[in-house]
Amino acid sequence: MKYVYDFSGKGYAGMNKPLNDVNWTGNEWLSFWITPDGTKNRLVLQFHEKSGEYWEYSSDVLYGTSAQLVRIRLSDFKQPPWGGKVDGNLDLTQVNEFSLYVNKGDKSVKDQGTIYLDNIEIIPEK
Repeated sequence: MKYVYDFSGKGYAGMNKPLNDVNWTGNEWLSFWITPDGTKNRLVLQFHEKSGEYWEYSSDVLYGTSAQLVRIRLSDFKQPPWGGKVDGNLDLTQVNEFSLYVNKGDKSVKDQGTIYLDNIEIIPEK
C-alpha cells in the first residue's frame, strides 16, 4: 500500500479500518513490512475496543529509508491520555477498528511524505 500523507497545519494524518469486533485473542504481534520515507516523523498505530478504549503504539521507524519487517507486541500498546479509558485492561476479544497515523516529529521535519506498507497482520507468538 502506498500511503501519501500531508498534515500541513494539523500535525497528523491517518486512516481507519473498521473491523467489526474481530477477536485477536491468542495473538501476540502486529507485524508489517514498511519502506519508510526518512522524514523523522512518527508512525502511530492504534486499535479500538468495542468498549470504547483506544490502544496506541508510536514508533520512530520513519527515521530510516530501508525496507524492513516490523513486529510490535500487542501488549506494548498503551492507552493514550485521550483514549476513552473504561477499565484500563487490554481486551482483544472485540477489536472494532485499526488505525494508522503519521504524526509530526519535531518542528524541523517535513509535513509531507510517502511510505509503503505491506502484509499488515496480527500473528500468534513466534
